[in-house]
Amino acid sequence: MKKFVVSTTMGIAIIAAIFPKTAQAHVGWKHTYYCGNYSVTLNEYSLNEYSYTASSINGNLVLSNGSSRNSGSSWIYSFSYTNTTYEIEDPWGRKTAYLNVIQDGQLVMKQNCSKSR
Repeated sequence: MKKFVVSTTMGIAIIAAIFPKTAQAHVGWKHTYYCGNYSVTLNEYSLNEYSYTASSINGNLVLSNGSSRNSGSSWIYSFSYTNTTYEIEDPWGRKTAYLNVIQDGQLVMKQNCSKSR
């Protein structure tokens, strides 16, 4: 890591670090949830950037550009595709998570999931 100092006209020093391009990649985490006939894998592929991969006998669904929010007792990861939102709610300290599918603002499916860590 290289460091350099830049000073402003006010005399305030700003210390900046330049990282090699390979060091900028954030290796996040990946968790798989087993939700009945579905397995869902969430992947934080970069800092606060998530992907959702669902597999079932009916086919696969891969979504990116997900978001997360803290509900106060769980993390909720949301992914949207057209008029449908897919959410994994992962309560803290529990072995069960939830897959929610919301279509046109209505909950159309809620499935309990076991967590694999």
